[in-house]
Order: sequence, then structure tokens, then C-alpha cells
Amino acid sequence: MNVVKTYFNVFKKDFANFKGTETAETYVIFAVGSLIISVGLLILALIFYSVEPVITGALFCVLGIFGLAVLIPALAIITRRLRGKGKTAVWLLLLLIPTIDVIFLVWLAFDKNGG
Repeated sequence: MNVVKTYFNVFKKDFANFKGTETAETYVIFAVGSLIISVGLLILALIFYSVEPVITGALFCVLGIFGLAVLIPALAIITRRLRGKGKTAVWLLLLLIPTIDVIFLVWLAFDKNGG
């Protein structure tokens, strides 16, 4: 499966689709892809911090816009992944608890049968 195509299909096809289920593979590709882009933008901003503060500000703005652009698809894919594990969307409330949210997001990466 093409990783980049899978990542962008979440934006094209399933942007705000909260119905149905999602595979662990697609969830992991989306989560890791978003993490890589965010960390990459953050590293670029920190590199340019000492050279040109204006570029740093622009990169932080791009990082904020990216975060907002990924918010709805992330909630949608997490909701579909929860359904794939046989849980309801009420489990999304676990994202509000610090520390538990990281464990919860990692738990979603595993298949229903534990593997």
C-alpha cells in the first residue's frame, strides 16, 4: 500500500466522515505522518530562529494552520478506529486526560485481537 496516498486519502475521501470503521494500518499512517510533518516544521522553525525571526514566526503560523487542518480528520479517523475496535465515540473523552491520552492513542494502533 502506498503510504503517501493513504495519508492524503484521509483528507480527500474521509475528511469529516465519522461513520464506518478504520483499519489500524491507516490510523498509524495518518498519526505518524502528521507527527513527522509537525516535528519537521518545528525543527525548521528552531533552525531559523537564530538566523531570521520572521521566518520562524511564519513557520510557527504554518504549524498552527497545519494543526487546525488536521484536527477534524484526526477526530474522524480516531472515531472510525474506535468503531473498528468495537468501542463508541464516547471513548474520545479519554483524550482530555493527560498521560492517558498517549496510552489511548497507542492502544488504537493495535488490532482488535491484540496483535
